[in-house]
Amino acid sequence: GLAIAAQLVRLMEGEIGVESRPGVGSCFRFTAKLQMLRHAGVNRAQDLAAASWKADPAPHNLPSLRILLAEDNAVNRILAVRLLEKRRHYVTCVENGRKAVETCGSSDFDLVLMDLQMPELDGLEATIAIRQGEQVSGRPRLPIVAMTAHAMTGDRERCLAAGMDGFVTKPIQADELYGAVERFGRGVEVAEP
Repeated sequence: GLAIAAQLVRLMEGEIGVESRPGVGSCFRFTAKLQMLRHAGVNRAQDLAAASWKADPAPHNLPSLRILLAEDNAVNRILAVRLLEKRRHYVTCVENGRKAVETCGSSDFDLVLMDLQMPELDGLEATIAIRQGEQVSGRPRLPIVAMTAHAMTGDRERCLAAGMDGFVTKPIQADELYGAVERFGRGVEVAEP
């Protein structure tokens, strides 16, 4: 837990420290450089924090899915996992495109959420490799949804041309993420792993 906290604080250009006294306890402090994002008069940072903690659980008629999350950013990964697990989904995480391709070839998933900018293979290259593997092996087509901060003209088309099925923008918004999972997930109830 402390290693993760230290990494998150470093990502926010901050410092973390501890003051500990045997038999008394420990006090952890951190600093972070935060930017408040405003969009249409709404505080986006507060919206994201609220979404991660207060997202409604899945209605009982929705299936639990096995989801592969390919995301190299620790903060985005933690937020997405928290949101998906609130909906009773089982999430496996990888941090680069090469691992996404390898994991898809060795495990059975109902959906892949694929970041576009990752090390080793980016999301587009990884998707192309997954689609080629499906053709060679005869495996059924696995739904792949892009997760990206790229919202420029042509980005959606490039994702679809690479073989992706959908597109979710970042920063992650609970409703958009849940909508994509419900629309593109295979919808098969799975046993608990």
